[in-house]
Amino acid sequence: MTDVSVHTPSLADYARDQHTAADVVRAHANAQRGEVGDLTDTFGVIGADFLVAAAYTLDTRARRLDTLATRHGDQGDITDSAATVYLDADARAGHWLSRPPTDKPRNIGNHTEGLYL
Repeated sequence: MTDVSVHTPSLADYARDQHTAADVVRAHANAQRGEVGDLTDTFGVIGADFLVAAAYTLDTRARRLDTLATRHGDQGDITDSAATVYLDADARAGHWLSRPPTDKPRNIGNHTEGLYL
């Protein structure tokens, strides 16, 4: 059996970094959204097709950035959850291993309760 150890503060740092990345990317997505109609005076009627294409491109980019921000946030949430689950499982295992062995072994699957490591 191999020992497994998880440094949960590192997981917390990683999760925090993912949430920060989500915030930064979301801010970039919001910056992509703008009123291109204000540029009509600059480009005039001749530039209307260009403005439509620019608006479509900026909106598409903003939606992709929204998706990326969501993925960063989800990764942070999943990492936080994994750290919590690990700590809970480790505490339960520690409690189970610290119990004195019973006189009468009890079968658990293919293993016998007691000093199984």
